[in-house]
Amino acid sequence: MNVIDLIQNHKGTAFSFEVLPPLKGAGIDRLFHTIDTLREFNPAYINITNHRSEYVYKDLGGGIMQRLRIRRRPGTIAVAAAIQRHYDIHVVPHILCSGYTREDTEYMLLDLQFLGISDLLVLRGDKAKEDPAFRPTGDGYSHATELIGHINRFNEGFFVDGSPIKSPGTSFSYGVACYPEKHEEAPNPEADLAVLKQKGHGCRLCRHPVVLRQCEVFRLRGPCTPGRHHHPHHPGYQAVCQTVATQRST
Repeated sequence: MNVIDLIQNHKGTAFSFEVLPPLKGAGIDRLFHTIDTLREFNPAYINITNHRSEYVYKDLGGGIMQRLRIRRRPGTIAVAAAIQRHYDIHVVPHILCSGYTREDTEYMLLDLQFLGISDLLVLRGDKAKEDPAFRPTGDGYSHATELIGHINRFNEGFFVDGSPIKSPGTSFSYGVACYPEKHEEAPNPEADLAVLKQKGHGCRLCRHPVVLRQCEVFRLRGPCTPGRHHHPHHPGYQAVCQTVATQRST
């Protein structure tokens, strides 16, 4: 059963949460405590964000700075597996172009298959803080549509180099991001919609950020239907922090 089945078969309102992997070295207990607090909402699934590595500068003294690349929140796949095992809740890890080579992506897909995780959210991801514009890592992908193509080929039974996968596992089901109010880098809504239609070849779900104007959602949904690119749209939410900020009203 994948996320679409969970949403369609759920009676009443289906909730899902998005969590961040713990900071490097922080352990997972605090994250589990947060999830325990939210279990009363019976989430249909939990999203786990992914974070690229970044450069930091370490002061070595004497006016000398050392440039280091670190990943502050590693372990997206491991956290997804831990949540799935600990709570028996469906998990959806995020897979990014940002910060990953093609080989990195392939190994992530293999690890996820071994762990029995078949739902993904496919995203380009943010640019590195030190870059003026998005730049792929090594031979990695510049656009989510390219990453989607990689996953589709993997589902068809081929590695990125074209060699066949001897024992293909369960195919991945994935969702993509959409932007009813237009992505900030898109020149206009029409260009943004064209990109979304390219993403639609194989995806099962379109997830968008919180929208301030509902009319923008209907603007996005309307033009998709004639092109047979109409996928369920899942309104977004803010990521759940380590400390639950919401309070129960009485």
